[in-house]
Amino acid sequence: MQIDVTFRHMAPSAALRSYASDKVGRITRILEDPISARVKLSLDGFRNVAEASVHGKGTVLTASESSKADMYAAIDIISDKLAAQARRHKSRATAHRSSPTAQRAAQIELADADEDIEDDE
Repeated sequence: MQIDVTFRHMAPSAALRSYASDKVGRITRILEDPISARVKLSLDGFRNVAEASVHGKGTVLTASESSKADMYAAIDIISDKLAAQARRHKSRATAHRSSPTAQRAAQIELADADEDIEDDE
């Protein structure tokens, strides 16, 4: 997954860049195929603002947070928000796949396949 970290109205630092990349990169454990992520870190007056968007296969997750404490706290919060969204997306996708209708359809397909095999013999 490609992660782009941009800085606005503040000096870029390697420590913040690697911290944001590591925190947002943990989403790969939850989402199946994340494609890219963009993190924007900025100063708005005395507030530290962190915004992130993760583009995955079939979904776009976004989070934004401002913190007066420090930028690391804002990054932690957006990574938690993104993880919660990713878990919610994954549970909805797996619940849809394992619905009773899908299970009945799979049983019908298996029964049809068994009948075709018996007819061939």
